[in-house]
Amino acid sequence: MSDDQCTTEVTSQVHRVNGNDNCIQSNGRRKYSSSAQDRSDERTNINRQLLSPSSASSSAVSSLPSLGSGSGSSMVSEYHGKLPVISARARNFLVGSIGHQESALGDDELSRIFPNGLVNVMVITWNMSGKKGPDEINDILLPDNIEFVPDIYAIGTQESPGNSGSNEMRELIITLQSTIGPHHVLLHSAFLGVLHVCLFVRRDLIWYVSLPEDDYFNLRTKATNIVKTKGAVCISFALFGTTFLFVNCHLSAHSHRNQERMDDYDRICRSINLPRNLRPLKPKYNSTNATSRFDVVFWFGDLNFRIEQDYSNAIRMLTRASLTSFEALLHDDQLSKALDKGDIFYGFREAAIRFAPTYKYRIGTDGFDILRQRVPSYTDRILYRCKRSDQVSCIVYDCAQRVKTSDHKPVYALMEVKIKPGRDDIPLNAGAFRRDIYLDGLKRRSRDMPNNSIKNHSSVICVLS
Repeated sequence: MSDDQCTTEVTSQVHRVNGNDNCIQSNGRRKYSSSAQDRSDERTNINRQLLSPSSASSSAVSSLPSLGSGSGSSMVSEYHGKLPVISARARNFLVGSIGHQESALGDDELSRIFPNGLVNVMVITWNMSGKKGPDEINDILLPDNIEFVPDIYAIGTQESPGNSGSNEMRELIITLQSTIGPHHVLLHSAFLGVLHVCLFVRRDLIWYVSLPEDDYFNLRTKATNIVKTKGAVCISFALFGTTFLFVNCHLSAHSHRNQERMDDYDRICRSINLPRNLRPLKPKYNSTNATSRFDVVFWFGDLNFRIEQDYSNAIRMLTRASLTSFEALLHDDQLSKALDKGDIFYGFREAAIRFAPTYKYRIGTDGFDILRQRVPSYTDRILYRCKRSDQVSCIVYDCAQRVKTSDHKPVYALMEVKIKPGRDDIPLNAGAFRRDIYLDGLKRRSRDMPNNSIKNHSSVICVLS
Protein backbone atom coordinates (compact mmCIF):
# COMPACT_ATOMS: atom_id res chain seq x y z
CA MET A 1 0.00 0.00 0.00
CA SER A 2 1.51 3.38 -1.06
CA ASP A 3 1.66 6.58 0.92
CA ASP A 4 -0.54 8.32 -1.63
CA GLN A 5 -3.39 5.87 -1.43
CA CYS A 6 -4.74 3.97 1.57
CA THR A 7 -7.92 2.07 2.30
CA THR A 8 -9.11 1.68 5.86
CA GLU A 9 -11.96 -0.56 6.91
CA VAL A 10 -13.94 0.74 9.87
CA THR A 11 -16.27 -1.69 11.58
CA SER A 12 -18.10 0.97 13.60
CA GLN A 13 -19.66 4.23 12.47
CA VAL A 14 -17.19 7.01 11.76
CA HIS A 15 -18.15 10.66 11.54
CA ARG A 16 -16.08 13.05 9.45
CA VAL A 17 -16.18 16.71 10.49
CA ASN A 18 -16.04 18.10 6.96
CA GLY A 19 -17.91 15.27 5.26
CA ASN A 20 -16.49 12.75 2.79
CA ASP A 21 -17.76 12.19 -0.75
CA ASN A 22 -15.75 8.97 -1.10
CA CYS A 23 -17.61 7.10 1.65
CA ILE A 24 -19.01 3.78 0.42
CA GLN A 25 -21.22 1.75 2.74
CA SER A 26 -21.80 -1.95 2.16
CA ASN A 27 -23.32 -4.52 4.53
CA GLY A 28 -22.90 -2.30 7.56
CA ARG A 29 -19.17 -1.68 6.86
CA ARG A 30 -17.68 1.58 5.65
CA LYS A 31 -14.65 2.14 3.45
CA TYR A 32 -12.84 5.42 3.15
CA SER A 33 -10.52 6.07 0.24
CA SER A 34 -8.47 9.25 0.29
CA SER A 35 -5.17 10.59 -0.92
CA ALA A 36 -2.43 12.09 1.23
CA GLN A 37 -3.38 15.54 -0.07
CA ASP A 38 -7.03 14.94 0.91
CA ARG A 39 -6.01 13.96 4.42
CA SER A 40 -3.81 17.05 4.74
CA ASP A 41 -6.68 19.28 3.63
CA GLU A 42 -8.98 17.55 6.07
CA ARG A 43 -6.64 18.15 9.03
CA THR A 44 -6.40 21.81 8.02
CA ASN A 45 -10.20 22.09 8.02
CA ILE A 46 -10.46 20.40 11.43
CA ASN A 47 -7.88 22.73 12.97
CA ARG A 48 -9.63 25.74 11.47
CA GLN A 49 -12.92 24.61 13.03
CA LEU A 50 -11.33 23.96 16.41
CA LEU A 51 -9.72 27.40 16.50
CA SER A 52 -12.96 29.12 15.59
CA PRO A 53 -14.82 30.11 18.82
CA SER A 54 -18.15 29.98 17.07
CA SER A 55 -17.68 26.45 15.83
CA ALA A 56 -15.86 24.80 18.73
CA SER A 57 -19.00 23.90 20.58
CA SER A 58 -21.07 22.95 17.54
CA SER A 59 -18.35 20.79 16.00
CA ALA A 60 -17.99 18.93 19.28
CA VAL A 61 -21.66 18.10 19.23
CA SER A 62 -21.86 17.28 15.53
CA SER A 63 -18.86 14.99 15.77
CA LEU A 64 -20.78 12.52 17.89
CA PRO A 65 -21.77 9.46 15.85
CA SER A 66 -25.39 8.98 14.87
CA LEU A 67 -26.58 5.99 16.82
CA GLY A 68 -30.28 6.10 16.30
CA SER A 69 -30.72 4.84 12.75
CA GLY A 70 -29.35 2.46 10.20
CA SER A 71 -26.70 -0.09 10.93
CA GLY A 72 -25.16 2.19 13.54
CA SER A 73 -28.02 1.49 15.96
CA SER A 74 -26.59 -1.94 16.61
CA MET A 75 -23.31 -0.43 17.75
CA VAL A 76 -24.53 1.85 20.54
CA SER A 77 -22.62 -0.05 23.22
CA GLU A 78 -19.32 0.54 21.43
CA TYR A 79 -19.74 4.30 21.86
CA HIS A 80 -21.42 4.40 25.25
CA GLY A 81 -19.34 6.46 27.66
CA LYS A 82 -16.60 7.20 25.09
CA LEU A 83 -15.44 10.72 24.30
CA PRO A 84 -14.79 11.50 20.62
CA VAL A 85 -11.33 12.94 19.95
CA ILE A 86 -12.81 15.94 18.18
CA SER A 87 -14.75 16.82 21.34
CA ALA A 88 -11.65 16.49 23.49
CA ARG A 89 -9.75 18.80 21.15
CA ALA A 90 -12.54 21.35 21.21
CA ARG A 91 -12.58 21.24 24.99
CA ASN A 92 -8.90 22.22 25.16
CA PHE A 93 -9.80 25.76 24.12
CA LEU A 94 -12.40 26.24 26.85
CA VAL A 95 -10.44 26.38 30.09
CA GLY A 96 -12.12 28.84 32.42
CA SER A 97 -15.42 28.88 30.58
CA ILE A 98 -18.59 28.49 32.56
CA GLY A 99 -21.30 25.99 31.83
CA HIS A 100 -19.87 24.66 28.56
CA GLN A 101 -20.99 21.11 27.87
CA GLU A 102 -17.43 19.80 27.63
CA SER A 103 -15.93 21.57 30.66
CA ALA A 104 -15.03 19.45 33.70
CA LEU A 105 -17.53 21.35 35.87
CA GLY A 106 -19.99 22.26 33.13
CA ASP A 107 -23.65 21.57 32.44
CA ASP A 108 -23.18 18.07 31.06
CA GLU A 109 -21.14 16.87 33.99
CA LEU A 110 -23.45 18.57 36.48
CA SER A 111 -26.47 16.89 34.88
CA ARG A 112 -24.74 13.53 35.01
CA ILE A 113 -23.83 13.79 38.72
CA PHE A 114 -26.97 15.65 39.85
CA PRO A 115 -29.70 15.06 37.24
CA ASN A 116 -32.11 17.45 38.99
CA GLY A 117 -29.43 19.99 39.92
CA LEU A 118 -30.01 19.44 43.64
CA VAL A 119 -27.57 18.33 46.34
CA ASN A 120 -28.70 17.13 49.77
CA VAL A 121 -26.71 18.44 52.72
CA MET A 122 -27.09 17.13 56.26
CA VAL A 123 -25.98 19.66 58.88
CA ILE A 124 -25.49 18.38 62.45
CA THR A 125 -24.59 20.17 65.67
CA TRP A 126 -23.85 18.37 68.93
CA ASN A 127 -22.52 19.64 72.23
CA MET A 128 -20.97 16.45 73.61
CA SER A 129 -20.27 17.76 77.16
CA GLY A 130 -16.77 16.28 76.93
CA LYS A 131 -18.21 12.74 76.83
CA LYS A 132 -17.33 9.92 74.44
CA GLY A 133 -20.82 9.57 73.02
CA PRO A 134 -22.78 6.40 72.34
CA ASP A 135 -21.25 3.54 70.36
CA GLU A 136 -24.18 3.56 67.96
CA ILE A 137 -25.06 6.93 66.39
CA ASN A 138 -27.51 6.01 63.65
CA ASP A 139 -30.10 8.30 65.24
CA ILE A 140 -27.82 11.25 64.51
CA LEU A 141 -26.40 10.41 61.08
CA LEU A 142 -29.08 8.12 59.64
CA PRO A 143 -32.33 9.09 61.39
CA ASP A 144 -35.60 7.40 60.56
CA ASN A 145 -37.22 10.54 59.15
CA ILE A 146 -34.93 10.87 56.11
CA GLU A 147 -35.32 8.59 53.09
CA PHE A 148 -31.88 8.62 51.45
CA VAL A 149 -28.32 9.07 52.65
CA PRO A 150 -27.39 12.73 52.01
CA ASP A 151 -24.69 13.72 49.52
CA ILE A 152 -22.80 15.85 52.06
CA TYR A 153 -22.52 15.75 55.84
CA ALA A 154 -21.37 18.79 57.81
CA ILE A 155 -20.88 17.75 61.45
CA GLY A 156 -20.01 20.24 64.15
CA THR A 157 -19.26 19.31 67.76
CA GLN A 158 -18.73 21.52 70.79
CA GLU A 159 -17.09 20.42 74.04
CA SER A 160 -15.76 17.42 72.13
CA PRO A 161 -14.10 14.58 74.09
CA GLY A 162 -10.67 15.69 72.82
CA ASN A 163 -8.87 18.19 70.63
CA SER A 164 -6.89 17.92 67.43
CA GLY A 165 -4.61 14.90 67.39
CA SER A 166 -6.17 13.19 70.41
CA ASN A 167 -7.09 9.52 70.33
CA GLU A 168 -10.60 10.38 71.50
CA MET A 169 -11.29 12.61 68.51
CA ARG A 170 -9.79 10.17 66.05
CA GLU A 171 -12.07 7.47 67.44
CA LEU A 172 -15.05 9.78 67.05
CA ILE A 173 -14.22 10.59 63.42
CA ILE A 174 -13.74 6.90 62.60
CA THR A 175 -17.11 6.18 64.20
CA LEU A 176 -18.67 8.85 61.97
CA GLN A 177 -17.04 7.31 58.90
CA SER A 178 -18.07 3.75 59.75
CA THR A 179 -21.66 4.82 60.47
CA ILE A 180 -22.14 6.88 57.30
CA GLY A 181 -20.61 4.04 55.28
CA PRO A 182 -18.11 3.40 52.48
CA HIS A 183 -19.90 5.54 49.88
CA HIS A 184 -18.70 8.70 51.67
CA VAL A 185 -15.22 9.95 52.52
CA LEU A 186 -13.83 12.57 54.90
CA LEU A 187 -13.07 15.59 52.74
CA HIS A 188 -11.74 17.89 55.47
CA SER A 189 -11.86 18.61 59.21
CA ALA A 190 -10.80 21.57 61.34
CA PHE A 191 -10.33 22.22 65.07
CA LEU A 192 -10.26 25.05 67.54
CA GLY A 193 -9.48 23.41 70.85
CA VAL A 194 -12.49 21.16 71.55
CA LEU A 195 -14.54 22.84 68.84
CA HIS A 196 -14.56 20.67 65.71
CA VAL A 197 -16.15 20.60 62.26
CA CYS A 198 -15.79 17.95 59.56
CA LEU A 199 -17.18 17.35 56.08
CA PHE A 200 -18.00 13.94 54.64
CA VAL A 201 -18.95 13.86 50.95
CA ARG A 202 -20.08 11.24 48.50
CA ARG A 203 -17.04 9.45 47.09
CA ASP A 204 -17.51 10.62 43.51
CA LEU A 205 -17.86 14.28 44.52
CA ILE A 206 -14.20 14.65 45.53
CA TRP A 207 -13.45 15.32 41.84
CA TYR A 208 -15.92 18.20 41.59
CA VAL A 209 -15.03 20.28 44.65
CA SER A 210 -12.36 22.88 45.15
CA LEU A 211 -9.59 22.50 47.69
CA PRO A 212 -11.31 23.03 51.06
CA GLU A 213 -10.11 25.94 53.20
CA ASP A 214 -10.59 26.54 56.91
CA ASP A 215 -10.32 29.32 59.43
CA TYR A 216 -11.25 29.95 63.06
CA PHE A 217 -11.84 32.71 65.58
CA ASN A 218 -11.22 32.25 69.30
CA LEU A 219 -13.43 34.26 71.63
CA ARG A 220 -11.27 33.21 74.58
CA THR A 221 -7.57 33.81 74.22
CA LYS A 222 -6.46 32.61 77.65
CA ALA A 223 -4.83 29.17 77.72
CA THR A 224 -6.89 28.21 80.77
CA ASN A 225 -10.06 28.40 78.69
CA ILE A 226 -9.15 25.70 76.17
CA VAL A 227 -11.24 23.05 77.96
CA LYS A 228 -14.45 24.80 76.95
CA THR A 229 -13.54 26.67 73.80
CA LYS A 230 -15.76 29.55 72.75
CA GLY A 231 -15.52 30.80 69.19
CA ALA A 232 -16.01 29.45 65.68
CA VAL A 233 -14.30 27.07 63.27
CA CYS A 234 -15.18 27.16 59.57
CA ILE A 235 -14.68 25.26 56.32
CA SER A 236 -15.38 26.57 52.82
CA PHE A 237 -15.25 25.05 49.34
CA ALA A 238 -16.96 25.14 45.94
CA LEU A 239 -19.02 22.28 44.50
CA PHE A 240 -19.21 22.77 40.73
CA GLY A 241 -19.98 26.51 40.58
CA THR A 242 -21.66 26.94 43.99
CA THR A 243 -19.60 28.17 46.94
CA PHE A 244 -20.32 26.95 50.48
CA LEU A 245 -19.33 28.15 53.94
CA PHE A 246 -19.92 26.01 57.05
CA VAL A 247 -19.55 27.71 60.44
CA ASN A 248 -19.63 25.73 63.69
CA CYS A 249 -19.65 27.97 66.74
CA HIS A 250 -19.97 27.98 70.53
CA LEU A 251 -21.10 31.35 71.88
CA SER A 252 -21.09 32.80 75.39
CA ALA A 253 -23.27 31.00 77.94
CA HIS A 254 -25.99 32.05 80.42
CA SER A 255 -29.20 33.95 79.91
CA HIS A 256 -27.91 37.39 80.97
CA ARG A 257 -25.23 37.39 78.24
CA ASN A 258 -27.63 37.85 75.34
CA GLN A 259 -25.97 41.02 74.02
CA GLU A 260 -22.55 39.42 74.40
CA ARG A 261 -23.65 36.59 72.13
CA MET A 262 -24.74 39.03 69.46
CA ASP A 263 -21.40 40.80 69.75
CA ASP A 264 -19.67 37.40 69.42
CA TYR A 265 -21.50 36.84 66.15
CA ASP A 266 -20.38 40.17 64.73
CA ARG A 267 -16.75 39.55 65.71
CA ILE A 268 -16.76 36.12 64.07
CA CYS A 269 -18.25 37.48 60.82
CA ARG A 270 -15.58 40.20 60.61
CA SER A 271 -12.72 37.86 61.48
CA ILE A 272 -13.25 34.92 59.10
CA ASN A 273 -10.72 35.17 56.26
CA LEU A 274 -12.43 33.02 53.63
CA PRO A 275 -12.29 32.33 50.75
CA ARG A 276 -8.59 32.79 50.06
CA ASN A 277 -7.90 30.80 46.88
CA LEU A 278 -11.09 30.89 44.85
CA ARG A 279 -11.78 33.26 41.96
CA PRO A 280 -11.90 36.93 43.08
CA LEU A 281 -15.36 37.96 44.15
CA LYS A 282 -17.49 40.58 42.46
CA PRO A 283 -17.06 43.94 44.22
CA LYS A 284 -20.59 43.85 45.65
CA TYR A 285 -19.73 40.62 47.52
CA ASN A 286 -16.40 41.80 48.93
CA SER A 287 -17.90 42.59 52.30
CA THR A 288 -16.23 42.65 55.72
CA ASN A 289 -18.93 40.13 56.66
CA ALA A 290 -17.65 36.72 55.54
CA THR A 291 -21.15 35.29 55.16
CA SER A 292 -21.79 37.68 52.24
CA ARG A 293 -18.98 36.16 50.17
CA PHE A 294 -20.58 32.76 49.53
CA ASP A 295 -23.56 31.42 47.63
CA VAL A 296 -24.69 29.26 50.55
CA VAL A 297 -23.83 29.55 54.25
CA PHE A 298 -24.75 27.14 57.04
CA TRP A 299 -24.23 28.49 60.57
CA PHE A 300 -24.74 25.99 63.37
CA GLY A 301 -23.61 25.13 66.87
CA ASP A 302 -24.33 25.76 70.53
CA LEU A 303 -25.47 29.34 70.11
CA ASN A 304 -26.50 29.41 73.79
CA PHE A 305 -29.56 31.63 73.36
CA ARG A 306 -32.07 30.96 76.15
CA ILE A 307 -35.79 30.93 76.89
CA GLU A 308 -36.65 33.95 79.06
CA GLN A 309 -39.16 32.30 81.34
CA ASP A 310 -39.47 31.10 84.89
CA TYR A 311 -38.14 27.55 85.32
CA SER A 312 -41.31 26.16 86.95
CA ASN A 313 -43.56 27.67 84.31
CA ALA A 314 -41.41 26.31 81.48
CA ILE A 315 -41.42 22.80 82.97
CA ARG A 316 -45.18 22.97 83.45
CA MET A 317 -45.65 23.84 79.76
CA LEU A 318 -43.29 21.07 78.63
CA THR A 319 -45.19 18.37 80.53
CA ARG A 320 -47.74 18.61 77.73
CA ALA A 321 -44.97 17.88 75.22
CA SER A 322 -47.04 19.25 72.35
CA LEU A 323 -46.29 21.43 69.36
CA THR A 324 -48.38 24.16 70.95
CA SER A 325 -46.20 24.17 74.06
CA PHE A 326 -43.04 24.34 71.95
CA GLU A 327 -44.41 27.32 70.03
CA ALA A 328 -45.36 29.05 73.28
CA LEU A 329 -41.83 28.64 74.61
CA LEU A 330 -40.34 30.04 71.39
CA HIS A 331 -42.23 33.30 71.91
CA ASP A 332 -39.71 33.92 74.70
CA ASP A 333 -36.67 32.63 72.83
CA GLN A 334 -33.87 35.20 72.73
CA LEU A 335 -32.67 34.24 69.25
CA SER A 336 -36.16 34.28 67.72
CA LYS A 337 -36.72 37.78 69.08
CA ALA A 338 -33.36 39.00 67.77
CA LEU A 339 -34.03 37.50 64.32
CA ASP A 340 -37.42 39.22 64.13
CA LYS A 341 -35.80 42.56 64.98
CA GLY A 342 -32.90 42.05 62.57
CA ASP A 343 -30.36 42.42 65.39
CA ILE A 344 -28.40 39.30 64.38
CA PHE A 345 -28.01 36.85 61.47
CA TYR A 346 -29.16 39.34 58.88
CA GLY A 347 -30.26 37.46 55.75
CA PHE A 348 -30.34 34.09 57.54
CA ARG A 349 -33.33 31.82 57.95
CA GLU A 350 -34.23 29.00 60.29
CA ALA A 351 -36.78 26.28 59.67
CA ALA A 352 -39.75 25.93 62.02
CA ILE A 353 -38.83 24.22 65.31
CA ARG A 354 -41.17 21.33 66.08
CA PHE A 355 -39.19 19.53 68.76
CA ALA A 356 -38.55 19.89 72.48
CA PRO A 357 -35.79 22.13 73.90
CA THR A 358 -32.36 20.55 73.51
CA TYR A 359 -30.83 21.77 76.81
CA LYS A 360 -30.39 21.10 79.75
CA TYR A 361 -30.93 17.37 80.41
CA ARG A 362 -29.78 15.03 83.14
CA ILE A 363 -27.13 12.89 81.45
CA GLY A 364 -28.39 9.38 80.83
CA THR A 365 -32.07 10.40 80.97
CA ASP A 366 -34.74 12.26 79.02
CA GLY A 367 -35.48 14.48 82.01
CA PHE A 368 -34.45 18.11 82.38
CA ASP A 369 -31.93 19.09 85.02
CA ILE A 370 -33.80 19.64 88.30
CA LEU A 371 -30.83 20.42 90.56
CA ARG A 372 -29.50 23.48 88.73
CA GLN A 373 -32.96 24.47 87.47
CA ARG A 374 -31.69 25.78 84.15
CA VAL A 375 -34.66 26.83 82.05
CA PRO A 376 -35.02 24.35 79.16
CA SER A 377 -33.84 26.16 76.03
CA TYR A 378 -33.16 25.82 72.32
CA THR A 379 -29.44 26.47 72.55
CA ASP A 380 -28.49 24.23 69.62
CA ARG A 381 -29.51 25.74 66.28
CA ILE A 382 -28.95 25.53 62.53
CA LEU A 383 -29.43 28.58 60.30
CA TYR A 384 -28.78 29.12 56.61
CA ARG A 385 -28.27 31.95 54.17
CA CYS A 386 -28.25 31.96 50.35
CA LYS A 387 -27.87 34.58 47.63
CA ARG A 388 -31.00 33.43 45.81
CA SER A 389 -34.14 33.09 47.88
CA ASP A 390 -35.12 29.75 46.33
CA GLN A 391 -31.66 28.18 46.43
CA VAL A 392 -32.00 26.29 49.75
CA SER A 393 -34.94 24.36 51.18
CA CYS A 394 -35.01 22.71 54.59
CA ILE A 395 -36.55 19.26 54.31
CA VAL A 396 -36.13 18.06 57.92
CA TYR A 397 -35.24 19.95 61.12
CA ASP A 398 -35.20 17.79 64.24
CA CYS A 399 -33.23 16.54 67.24
CA ALA A 400 -31.96 13.07 68.18
CA GLN A 401 -33.99 12.71 71.34
CA ARG A 402 -32.77 9.19 72.16
CA VAL A 403 -29.11 10.20 72.52
CA LYS A 404 -28.49 10.62 76.27
CA THR A 405 -24.72 10.88 76.74
CA SER A 406 -24.74 14.69 77.03
CA ASP A 407 -26.83 17.40 78.65
CA HIS A 408 -27.54 18.58 75.07
CA LYS A 409 -29.48 16.74 72.37
CA PRO A 410 -27.91 16.62 68.88
CA VAL A 411 -29.77 18.67 66.29
CA TYR A 412 -29.79 17.95 62.56
CA ALA A 413 -31.21 19.54 59.42
CA LEU A 414 -31.52 18.02 55.95
CA MET A 415 -31.14 20.73 53.32
CA GLU A 416 -31.74 20.67 49.58
CA VAL A 417 -29.49 23.04 47.64
CA LYS A 418 -29.64 24.07 43.98
CA ILE A 419 -26.18 24.14 42.44
CA LYS A 420 -24.88 25.67 39.23
CA PRO A 421 -22.13 24.73 36.75
CA GLY A 422 -18.67 26.07 37.39
CA ARG A 423 -15.35 26.95 35.78
CA ASP A 424 -12.40 24.68 35.18
CA ASP A 425 -9.82 27.10 36.53
CA ILE A 426 -10.57 26.82 40.27
CA PRO A 427 -8.04 25.02 42.52
CA LEU A 428 -9.62 21.57 42.33
CA ASN A 429 -9.44 19.07 45.15
CA ALA A 430 -8.63 16.44 42.49
CA GLY A 431 -9.73 13.38 44.45
CA ALA A 432 -7.99 14.04 47.78
CA PHE A 433 -9.56 12.70 50.98
CA ARG A 434 -8.56 11.20 54.34
CA ARG A 435 -7.63 7.71 53.19
CA ASP A 436 -6.51 6.60 56.67
CA ILE A 437 -9.91 7.45 58.18
CA TYR A 438 -11.70 5.71 55.32
CA LEU A 439 -9.73 2.47 55.75
CA ASP A 440 -10.09 2.50 59.54
CA GLY A 441 -13.82 3.07 59.08
CA LEU A 442 -14.03 0.00 56.86
CA LYS A 443 -12.20 -2.04 59.49
CA ARG A 444 -14.59 -0.80 62.15
CA ARG A 445 -17.60 -1.80 60.06
CA SER A 446 -16.11 -5.24 59.49
CA ARG A 447 -15.36 -5.64 63.19
CA ASP A 448 -18.86 -4.61 64.22
CA MET A 449 -20.63 -7.00 61.85
CA PRO A 450 -22.55 -9.76 63.64
CA ASN A 451 -20.37 -12.85 64.03
CA ASN A 452 -22.80 -15.05 62.23
CA SER A 453 -23.38 -12.77 59.27
CA ILE A 454 -20.43 -14.19 57.32
CA LYS A 455 -19.01 -17.17 59.18
CA ASN A 456 -22.30 -18.98 59.42
CA HIS A 457 -23.45 -18.07 55.96
CA SER A 458 -23.78 -21.06 53.69
CA SER A 459 -25.27 -21.63 50.30
CA VAL A 460 -28.35 -23.77 49.86
CA ILE A 461 -28.92 -25.90 46.79
CA CYS A 462 -32.53 -26.53 45.96
CA VAL A 463 -33.28 -29.66 43.93
CA LEU A 464 -36.60 -29.84 42.15
CA SER A 465 -37.95 -33.28 41.25
